Amino acid sequence: MIREPFEINSAHERLTRPLTIIVPVYGRATTLYRFLADFRQFASRDAFLRLIVAVTEEEKYDISSYIQEKMTNEFHSGQVTTVTCRNPFSRGDCLNKGIQAVAYDDDLFFVSDVDLYLTDALFKRIRLFTDENSLFFPAFFR
Repeated sequence: MIREPFEINSAHERLTRPLTIIVPVYGRATTLYRFLADFRQFASRDAFLRLIVAVTEEEKYDISSYIQEKMTNEFHSGQVTTVTCRNPFSRGDCLNKGIQAVAYDDDLFFVSDVDLYLTDALFKRIRLFTDENSLFFPAFFR
């Protein structure tokens, strides 16, 4: 869906831009549940943060049920969604499905892995340093 282009004139406007995290996952339910618990904390402080979990058909029921059962009451409508990718698991297909599910064409999105430890500061940097038609591509070091 395309909405009218908008100008971002202030840091406040940048910090309140919608940001969607896309997480492709296969066979990592326990790690995903930890990631979701972390996301719950972020989402409670940031109403403009969204999550798309991309899973295969065989895992969709278990993961969707977990999200529905444990987390639905804590999120705004549409804040956490799941999309289905084809079997066998293909990270590329899952990423494509996740990107297609982003609400608006000009929304920011960040591709993550369930193993990454995310922080509020990362979300702030993504919003502040990503302009229209640009890419935020961080390098993570351990």
